[in-house]
Order: sequence, then structure tokens, then C-alpha cells
Amino acid sequence: MIRTTSYKKTPSDFDLTPPVFYRQSMMFVSYWVTINELKFREFLLSVENGEQIASAIHNVYNKNLEELWSGFMKNIKEMG
Repeated sequence: MIRTTSYKKTPSDFDLTPPVFYRQSMMFVSYWVTINELKFREFLLSVENGEQIASAIHNVYNKNLEELWSGFMKNIKEMG
């Protein structure tokens, strides 16, 4: 069973303005596509079929959200 935690959900939770928050969110989700486009499609279909997001991430990417975020941040830093 996947343990779900309470995630921050709004721009103010991160001390960000809404435009910055949504742009960063868009970049993060785009990163999921760059990891593996077919897995991203599988993730979307899983969520569309009613699977919880945290569970779908784990089942498709074999990682949790924090691990994906760490990979995203590492990728950003490597890009300079």
C-alpha cells in the first residue's frame, strides 16, 4: 500500500506567486514526459481510470513524488 502524505497544494504554500508556481509545475510535469513518454501516457491513463495520483506515480515510475522532484531538480541543475 502506498502511504499518502499531505502535500502542499497552492502557490502560497511555497511562497510563490501563482504564475511562478504554475510555470514550475508545468516544467515538473514536462520532466515526467522526458523521462519516458510512454510511461507518462500510462500514468495519465491510470489516473483517468480512477487510480490515486500517488499510487499511479509509484506503479508507473516506480518512484514516489519526492524522488521525481529530486530527479527534476538534479536535471535543472545539470542544465545550468
